[in-house]
Amino acid sequence: MVFSGADQVALSRGDGYHFCFKGVSADLHGNPTEATEYYRLGAILGDRDCFSNLAVSYDTGRGAQKNPALALAYFQIAAQNGSLDAITMLARNYRNGEYGEPDPETAAYYLRWGEKIGKRHPERLKMCQHFCEDLAKAKMPGGILTEDLFEAYRLLEIAAESYTDQIENNGYHYLQEDLERVEKLLDSAVFDELRGRKREASSEDEEAERIEDLLADDEDDDDDAFLGTADSSLLRGQKDETPPDGG
Repeated sequence: MVFSGADQVALSRGDGYHFCFKGVSADLHGNPTEATEYYRLGAILGDRDCFSNLAVSYDTGRGAQKNPALALAYFQIAAQNGSLDAITMLARNYRNGEYGEPDPETAAYYLRWGEKIGKRHPERLKMCQHFCEDLAKAKMPGGILTEDLFEAYRLLEIAAESYTDQIENNGYHYLQEDLERVEKLLDSAVFDELRGRKREASSEDEEAERIEDLLADDEDDDDDAFLGTADSSLLRGQKDETPPDGG
């Protein structure tokens, strides 16, 4: 690996995010081994996303020799530092039995942990579409968390918006399949009643705005009429005060 001038500056500043960005770029360009080296360097500098991405390398064997135990350790470090990506992977792996028997209780624990982070840092939810999607599914009928259709729908909307933004603005077209999956969930019959209420609320809001606009127009007309009357009275007063010719 050859370091650029920017790499040298990032090293001197302890900027792990710089190497996370370069790792993702290398991965997208089909260089997973190089990506893993960038993630490893970023992790040394303490970047939580590099810990999570490095864990994925060991979890999948892409860019590094597969090592589930090391992957778990890195996922846990990243999660402890607030990485929603790592929490997503831990929840999935425990739910799917990657560390032994399927363990939905531990999976639910990680999802609740991530939910708390999302409430404290809502901007992170928009950067972690997969967590939003998994948390939404867990809150839908048959999920591993308490059912909450309103919150599930909200999370799916966040995920869909974020996937769309990543595709349109960053060119991450590989997320198209993820976007279509979330849109299909949003169209699920389980949300029919909720969508109906949202449409009604939207119509009521539009009607309320229309009425406010009409009232605002009426107030403007009244002000104009008042000003017109005042001006006329003033003119009349000026005329009345004008002395007659020759007076």
